[in-house]
Amino acid sequence: MKELTSLKYRNEITISELNSKLTTLTEEHQQAKDEIIKYRKTNTTLENDIHQYEKTVNHLRTKIALVEQDVKSKQETIQQTNDRIASEQESKVNFKKKMRLKALAKPTFGMSLGVIQTCFQHRKLYFFGNHKRASPPF
Repeated sequence: MKELTSLKYRNEITISELNSKLTTLTEEHQQAKDEIIKYRKTNTTLENDIHQYEKTVNHLRTKIALVEQDVKSKQETIQQTNDRIASEQESKVNFKKKMRLKALAKPTFGMSLGVIQTCFQHRKLYFFGNHKRASPPF
């Protein structure tokens, strides 16, 4: 009987310890469940943030592509304008060379003066509204 009483007390102590462990594990389990819920909410928020971030990045990439295309178009226009300017300057230089050659080809000062007077009269007629030609003679 003594053995049974001793066994009974040992079993009660063991039961008490196991109940204490069960209570502790139950509390830890509930805390873990609460943490999982919290982490799931955080995860959902982060997924939404990532989605919004990706949407913004895609929008900005589209804007960048449009701006790059616009810059490319403007660079092409600038290049065409520069080419035209170079061509016009070359034409101007050639024209001046031709004019110098014509001036050198005229043997006398009197003839040059006559040409100047004729040009002056044409200009005078053009600027004072007596347009006999569609464009000025010079």
